[in-house]
Amino acid sequence: MRAVAPAGPPKAVSPSLKNNEATSLREALVGFGTTVALALPLAVGLPISITGRPILAKRVVLIGRRTGVWSRLEAYWYNRTWQEEWKRVRLGRRSLLFLPIVAGLAVAYRILPGGAPASPVTITVSAAADLTPAFQEIARSYETETGTRVILNFGSTGQLAQQIEQGAPVDVFAAADIGYVEDLANMRLIIPDTRALYARGRITIWTRADSTLRLESLTDLAQPNVQKVAIANPDHAPYGVAAREAMRRAGVWDAVQSKLVLAENVAQTLQYAETGNVDAAIVALSLSVQSQGHWKLISQDLHQPIDQALAVMRDTKHEREARGFISYVNSPQGREVMSRYGFILPGEEPVK
Repeated sequence: MRAVAPAGPPKAVSPSLKNNEATSLREALVGFGTTVALALPLAVGLPISITGRPILAKRVVLIGRRTGVWSRLEAYWYNRTWQEEWKRVRLGRRSLLFLPIVAGLAVAYRILPGGAPASPVTITVSAAADLTPAFQEIARSYETETGTRVILNFGSTGQLAQQIEQGAPVDVFAAADIGYVEDLANMRLIIPDTRALYARGRITIWTRADSTLRLESLTDLAQPNVQKVAIANPDHAPYGVAAREAMRRAGVWDAVQSKLVLAENVAQTLQYAETGNVDAAIVALSLSVQSQGHWKLISQDLHQPIDQALAVMRDTKHEREARGFISYVNSPQGREVMSRYGFILPGEEPVK
């Protein structure tokens, strides 16, 4: 029989071995906690975002940020020691309890198609000057409802179209003449199925509230006491084209032509009259209704319809948001705003 050596005293466990085992245990616990923190949130957050509640997700994420949840997550990602993290957790147990829901909502909010990106998308809308007050109001509402930031660039339709042809970074073009949109379509500069008619404009004769002139028709512009009349430049401004055509049909073009002061766009035309640089102006109804002056509507029979259209540019980097803005302009909310500023809307019968 083989001799068995007597058992000696038990060997002492190395302190470093104890530390290694303890460290492994702690790492395992932290790893498990990390897994739960990432898996459970998805179970909570994804359904909320999928069911169309990205705004709720955003609010929850913001609450989590205020309660310090993100600092809890950072501890895992940046490999803080277990002791340091436990100390941090003890100082904020409430935020730790909130961690799973917030983390899942944050992930879902950013990766799902319906979720918003980390920073708001910004779109640039180049719009005809007659749209200034209406589009400022519409853009504010669109920003509030969607979170998309809208930069508005106003000017004469012809000049804006030229900028687009030269490569200006524009997402949406809102013209005061549908012809300019068609021209850009022929150049393949817009997305064809985004073209939409959104309004028909009207023109008015405008004078300051303190003016002694009371102009009731275009023929009054030929009076000797009317020395200067402003219109938008017909070379690139649709409202200037309509003003010139109306005066010709009214038979006063020859008498008024020498009095004309040409503005870059219809908004500048109104400014000339407001500041007293001219005696009268022919401007868009949309600008007249929100001004402090006197105005008289000009019959549509005297000029071609001012049909206005808009479209998304082919080179846009934010097609979804740009399409959304166009849809919003023609939505009930957008149409209500446009109607208040005197525009005739698609489907409505024009008033003579």
